[in-house]
Amino acid sequence: MPSHPPQTAPKSPTHRRPKILFYHIHDPHYGFTNFSAHPVQYKGKRYPTSEHLFQAFKFMDTRPDIAEKIREISEFPRDAFKEARTQQAYVRSDWKDVNIAMMDIAVEHKFAQHDDLKEELLMTGDAELVEDSAEDAFWGIGNRGSGRNELGKALERLRTKIRSAQRPVILFYDQRNPYYSFTNLSPHPVAFNGEMYPTSEHLFQAFKFLGYHPDVAQAIRLCKKPSDAWAEAGRHKTKIRADWHDVRVEKMDIVLWQKFNQHPQLKQELLATGDADLVEDSPADAFWGRGKNLQGRNELGKALQRLRTKLRKL
Repeated sequence: MPSHPPQTAPKSPTHRRPKILFYHIHDPHYGFTNFSAHPVQYKGKRYPTSEHLFQAFKFMDTRPDIAEKIREISEFPRDAFKEARTQQAYVRSDWKDVNIAMMDIAVEHKFAQHDDLKEELLMTGDAELVEDSAEDAFWGIGNRGSGRNELGKALERLRTKIRSAQRPVILFYDQRNPYYSFTNLSPHPVAFNGEMYPTSEHLFQAFKFLGYHPDVAQAIRLCKKPSDAWAEAGRHKTKIRADWHDVRVEKMDIVLWQKFNQHPQLKQELLATGDADLVEDSPADAFWGRGKNLQGRNELGKALQRLRTKLRKL
């Protein structure tokens, strides 16, 4: 399974947060910018983008006529930015003292009103969020890459705030971290139809051939390591059952049901996660995990959550 490459030697224990850059419209996470086409409602009024709202904040209390002009100027955030620039003389006198607080309000309203953005933000884990703007060394990192990145910091504050109010997110994948047993690579043998498979990865890979090419399925079962099972299945990819893409999620559900019911301690560990979102933190797989850009489907995490719900009903 592509989300489970061969294990490697442990890396340095020093934890470095991954870094996510956002700014350009053609790159991932453009929705994190204030220029994305996500309208925002504030005090009963619609702002075409969070940039419109943020620029209007500069005048809302002192020159509401200018704030309204910015709101209505057009659907394009650049126009709102330019209009605020032309009205610079009327910006509230304490703007430099409150601009970060106003940004917090703008992004909080935006993400609260767009569930897809909220989910995308939460899926970034503990990554450092960086506005990769060469033009702005205050909200972004500027052309030298050493700017204050205040927009990125605002998004991280919002991420923390949302998590404190919502269900937690549990990441699993790394052998050195908790919940490694939730991966299919953990050393928990699984019995199925009278045969013992060294890991759930062995069984999952064998499912690609069971009932069609039992000799290949048997060769996979006899592999020593889960990475070997994955590689063996790859060597016979032309023999994989034709409907595999249609049934693979269903087969994963079966694999996990067998694994967790045959290992009571794993079942208890899964049930103890409460209502947390379970996310396979695999950078290599955007189907079973969340992928390199943290926007993957996370189908393994979803399968575990389905299993958790099913076990609670027993």
